Amino acid sequence: PSSETRDHHILEKIVERLVQVLSDYTSTRKDAEAIIKSAERIISTSEKTLCLVKNTRDYLNEFLTTGDLSQKSLLEFYQAKGAAELINALDK
Repeated sequence: PSSETRDHHILEKIVERLVQVLSDYTSTRKDAEAIIKSAERIISTSEKTLCLVKNTRDYLNEFLTTGDLSQKSLLEFYQAKGAAELINALDK
């Protein structure tokens, strides 16, 4: 093959490799960004769950200490008062 043909084939292989590497990079980058978004959602959900667990723990402690929950406390428990504000703050 002529030098010009050989040079063309070399250039073609280099460009093919560059296109493949850039495609792999783009795909990997998109996958990494999706993983990050998923991890952020998992962390947010776990923080909300922790707020509810702590809130429930407090009402359980009150019940175990006093042996009763007032109507007001029971309503606040069902409304997740205290935890709801923290959960809403996490959503922002």
